[in-house]
Amino acid sequence: MFCGQQVQAIMAKFESSSAMFATLGKFDRLVTVWHPTSAKEYAFIHLAHPRSVSYFAWKALSNKSKLTHQPSDCALFTMARDGIGRFWSSIDPEKPHAFYMCAVIDPNQSLMTSETSSRLSQDSNMYHADHIEDTSPIHYINCNELRSAVCAQSQSYSRHDKLNQRIKKVQELVRETPDLLFRVQSDGSLTFWGVKYLNVFPKRIPRVFVVSRIAQAIDPSDVCYFLNPIQAFYDPSSGIKPVELSLITQNPHGQIRCYGIHIVDFLEQGHFIPRLYLKYAWMGHKYPIKSISPPYANRLCSTGIDGEMNIWKYELREVSNYRE
Repeated sequence: MFCGQQVQAIMAKFESSSAMFATLGKFDRLVTVWHPTSAKEYAFIHLAHPRSVSYFAWKALSNKSKLTHQPSDCALFTMARDGIGRFWSSIDPEKPHAFYMCAVIDPNQSLMTSETSSRLSQDSNMYHADHIEDTSPIHYINCNELRSAVCAQSQSYSRHDKLNQRIKKVQELVRETPDLLFRVQSDGSLTFWGVKYLNVFPKRIPRVFVVSRIAQAIDPSDVCYFLNPIQAFYDPSSGIKPVELSLITQNPHGQIRCYGIHIVDFLEQGHFIPRLYLKYAWMGHKYPIKSISPPYANRLCSTGIDGEMNIWKYELREVSNYRE
């Protein structure tokens, strides 16, 4: 029995390489990290935030890192409604559950354009500030999905091909900076951040930096699809362009979309402005969506707040050039 959660939990995720897991309550300012103390007992710690937390994600480890993984290698990314993303990690191998804040991503320091925030000031109604839903969050990209997208295409082109040279540059960036995050502003512009030295050995202070800023990466009317946590994954069946990730998103009205993002264009910019493009769209829920399961075998499952569960299938259709 777990008694550390003060409010009803709306999110729970295990750390993939240890027995630790984290939970989050609705409009809760505390993320609770649970760690085993014996075979049947768990203790917990709280990670405090100045505003309620909208979601969190464990840092994914590469397959190579898993072979030498230590409990103290864990890292957690949290996104609060103050608009700031935070990384938490441990520095004590004897106490891998003793997390501390090791890196901060503040979008106000790297906006593409000026942005009028709807968040309230420190002196205004704190309760309302915890319950607003229009704060554009920072989205964390699973490093394994990113590596899969890059590695799948790195051998597909000749050594002297210009596209292959761009892919190699992105591959080097991903090798040095496996942790990438992005945020879509209200005007449709997009900012990518990278984090270096997160959970490296010997321990170093993580470094956060802006990888790229893109104006008009998406139509402003579509920004509402990025106000909730998204799922970024590599889809091997999508063969439109190399090094592509798919982004599963939702709006507040029960509609789901899948956008494509060409990593080479965004991280290694050419002579044109890269944009997110719409791949699929689903409309079947009468009420807002509560959760979406990770895509698997070209299918995904969504659950509405009314308990309705839908299973969706997606695939690229071949368009024939034949005309009668």
